[in-house]
Amino acid sequence: MEEDEFSDLIGLDQNFTTTVSLVNESGGYYGLTSQLTPEAQTFLIVLYSLTTFASVFGNILSIIVFAKGKKCKTDIKPFLLNLAVADLIMGIFCIPFTLVMLLIHKWIFSPVMCTLVSFLQLFSATMSVSTNMAIGVDRLIAVLFPLKIRITSSRSSCMIALIWLFSVAIASVQLFVARVDTTYYEGDIIMECNEQWDKQSYRLIYTWVVSVFLCFIPLTILTVTYSILANVLWKRRAPGNADKSRDQLAIRAKIKVVKMLVTIVVLFGICWLPIHIYTLFIDYHPELFGSPTFDVMLVFIVVHWLAMAHSFMNPIIYGFMNDNFRDDLIELVKKSRIFSSETSTETSKDSTTVKKNNFREFRMRKLFLGLRDKMFVLADRNGSGVSQERQVSSVPGTEVVSWEA
Repeated sequence: MEEDEFSDLIGLDQNFTTTVSLVNESGGYYGLTSQLTPEAQTFLIVLYSLTTFASVFGNILSIIVFAKGKKCKTDIKPFLLNLAVADLIMGIFCIPFTLVMLLIHKWIFSPVMCTLVSFLQLFSATMSVSTNMAIGVDRLIAVLFPLKIRITSSRSSCMIALIWLFSVAIASVQLFVARVDTTYYEGDIIMECNEQWDKQSYRLIYTWVVSVFLCFIPLTILTVTYSILANVLWKRRAPGNADKSRDQLAIRAKIKVVKMLVTIVVLFGICWLPIHIYTLFIDYHPELFGSPTFDVMLVFIVVHWLAMAHSFMNPIIYGFMNDNFRDDLIELVKKSRIFSSETSTETSKDSTTVKKNNFREFRMRKLFLGLRDKMFVLADRNGSGVSQERQVSSVPGTEVVSWEA
């Protein structure tokens, strides 16, 4: 497909007229002049809204299941919870703010939010990537040394604390460089959230540090650990005599595990590698933003969405593709339905009881008032000795009492 045809397809106008900022993976922004057509804006709104919903909903559901589920109480549960929290932060602070930037072409929030959002974006990305690495290393240790104590509760807590400290250390740079930059464009004041560095060399160093620790090293570790893990699992044989049905089940289970391991590595590479390569390329070729093209805008949208999409892929890989997770989810849904049904039944029973009690109270009151009125009529007749007819009406709905001498 030609560039012009693809441009028409997604509705991206190649005649750039409006200033816009592009966010890199470390939370900084690059100035770019672009104009999105209404079709492109609609496409971006739908794409990023669905991504945000999938990320927030999927990770909240993962947190609930991992926290309350019985079968998910494994030794890596703390890491899975930490991963869900990191991806949830990413879904809240990375995706929506970038969408707003792409649509209105400027920073509309407070200067404090610029620094905070930039910090949280890089913090959540670092924590998510680091947790993925920790899970890969733990799984390898569990398979290579099954008789030795793996990561215990105290060890996992220490590792998670180290992950948080490392993430804060990497992202804390944003607290010093992420600032709102005010520029004037055709008489309008345009605010952009940028990384403001004293020297371009500092930016390059920081970009390399972020790319190495958030992409190249993690991707290498995951590739090595899961390759060894898949090889060991595939070669392992069940003890005892050969059993055809048992061996076939074991082979199917191995294939399933290997597919999941390959999926983890491939998706990680597809999602995170492009945006780091893009950022490094742009830092070494800043002149591209002096005369921006259609390709720059399109490539950024694609690589940024891929990175953000990883936040809802993790719950699918570690959660919904896991049998224990699905069993716990089904069990929790059943319990919620039973609780809701029991609550509704109890409410209905209470309502019926109240109605019965009110009816009994009404009948007793009616009987009491009727007897009282009869006594009053009898006393009146005996006292006066005069034949008279009285009609005494008790509570509404009672019969009229007639008394003749």
